Amino acid sequence: MKVLELFLLLLLFSISLEFKNNGIIRKLQTDESSDSEIYSEESSLSDDYQSSDENESNNSEMDSDSKNQTSPVITDPVQPPNYPPPLIILTGYGLFQRRITIVVFVVYFKRISGYNVLSRRLTFHVNIFYFRSLRLLQEEVLAECTRFTGDEDDNLQYNCTIPCDPNKNFSAVVSQNDFQFENQTNVTHQISSFANVTSKDISKQIAPFGNVVVLNNTFLEENGLKFTLTGNITDYLDSNEKEVVLSFDEDGKGNIKNVTCAIYSLRGNIYELDCMVEDGISATLNGVMGIISPNDKRLLIYMAEGEDTIINTGINHQSLYKRGNSSGGLSGGAIAAIVIATVVALIALAVIAMMCRKQGDVSGPFQESTLGINTNNISQ
Repeated sequence: MKVLELFLLLLLFSISLEFKNNGIIRKLQTDESSDSEIYSEESSLSDDYQSSDENESNNSEMDSDSKNQTSPVITDPVQPPNYPPPLIILTGYGLFQRRITIVVFVVYFKRISGYNVLSRRLTFHVNIFYFRSLRLLQEEVLAECTRFTGDEDDNLQYNCTIPCDPNKNFSAVVSQNDFQFENQTNVTHQISSFANVTSKDISKQIAPFGNVVVLNNTFLEENGLKFTLTGNITDYLDSNEKEVVLSFDEDGKGNIKNVTCAIYSLRGNIYELDCMVEDGISATLNGVMGIISPNDKRLLIYMAEGEDTIINTGINHQSLYKRGNSSGGLSGGAIAAIVIATVVALIALAVIAMMCRKQGDVSGPFQESTLGINTNNISQ
């Protein structure tokens, strides 16, 4: 009996011990699983942070790439062989600021044709007129400029600086417009009617000049006080931009004569300017600039190759014929000129005939004397 009781006690003890071990194992498994869950959560957070860092890095790289894409590409010109050289027009100056020992401003050009990459650096001479003891002192300095617009931009802009005397006040700053492009000697530049005026004192040009649209490949047609300019504008014009005031530089010295023209869109990018002058006008057409209403946009005229670049019209400068594609005949001025020339020729023939008759009549000394006087008078 005692043996049986001992056997039962041992069996109960072993069973209880097995339950405890299973509980411990389960507890250990539970703890290990929770630890693994914590570890997995931590690792997932770490992965999230890492992916977040990678995303931020990628975003920063994308931002950097986007900035690089939006920033203009500025390189030195390497002009391909047999490619037309750049043709540009000086449109004006702007953003003039005087600092302590230097002056900064911007020079604006418009590319018309030819190779589009222009030199990164530009120099030209400037005359500064200082006030001193009731008289003006002139000092010539060199403007040094750097292009900050992109290679593909036809609206070219250069940041320029010139030295100045901090102890003197100047009355005017005059540009000589003798532009020298670094490592690029084949640039053809012309001066617009606006720039020919503003070059006399660029210190007054404190506002930005803005972009310019070009009426390019232009043809001229004149008829008395009226004339039309027809060409193509590749830049966008608003539908309400219906009028432009063109500024003509008649003597090439900045003395401007303004002419108002209506703007008509013909087809596609072909536009016509219908202009009317009050009196005679004679000026160069290439480089004529105007302001378009109502948005104050600048317009630049450039003629087609082989087309006459001089306008000579109005009351005192009537054209003898009408230029362009119209089928009109001779103008009134041409007809009048032909009639006058015919009358003068008839009078000349009559005078010659009378003189010949007098040379054949030698009946007395009076006629000889009279003929001699007339002959002397003619020879004189």
